[in-house]
Amino acid sequence: MHRLLAGLLLLSGCSVAKGGDAPITDAQVESYIKAYRNLKGLGPGIAERYKQGETPPDGQADFAKIESAIKSAGFSGYPDFVRTNARIAWAFNTAEGQAFMNDMAKNVDDGEKQMQAAIDNPDTPEAAKVELRAGKAKLHAEYMKNKGWANVSMKVANKLTSPENVAVMERHRKELEKVFQER
Repeated sequence: MHRLLAGLLLLSGCSVAKGGDAPITDAQVESYIKAYRNLKGLGPGIAERYKQGETPPDGQADFAKIESAIKSAGFSGYPDFVRTNARIAWAFNTAEGQAFMNDMAKNVDDGEKQMQAAIDNPDTPEAAKVELRAGKAKLHAEYMKNKGWANVSMKVANKLTSPENVAVMERHRKELEKVFQER
C-alpha cells in the first residue's frame, strides 16, 4: 500500500513538472468526479485487506479493481487519472485560495465600513470611538500583513496551473467540494 501511495505521489509530481498547466476540460472534471466516487466506494474493502503489518492477499487483483473503477469513469488508465488528478488538484487549490482571498477582502472591507459608521455616528461615545479607530487600524494592518503572505503563496500556485484551468475549477467548485466531503 505504501508503494502504491509513493507511486501516486511520484506520478503526481512528474505530471505537474511536465504539464501542470495542460488544459483541463469540463468533461475531464466530470470523469474525475465519477472516478473519485468509484475509488471511494472501493476504499473500505481494499483497506480492510491491508491492515497494518499484514501482507495483502492479492495486490494485483486490488489494483485491477482500481484500474477498472478509473476506466469506467472515462480515463484510459491509472496514469491518465493521476495526471488529471494532479492538474485538478493544483487548479482547484488555486481557485479555492483565490476565493478565500476575495471573501476575506470583502469581510475586512465590510468590517472597516461598519467600524467607520460607528465612528461617524454622533451617538457613539468618544471613548468607544478611540477603541474603534484603534481596532480598525489593527484590523487593516493585520489584513495587509497576511494579504502580503497570501499574495506570495498565490504567485507560486499560479505558476503551477493556468487561469483557464482555474476557471474550469470555478465552474465545478460546488461539485468538487461535495465529492471531496462525501463519505
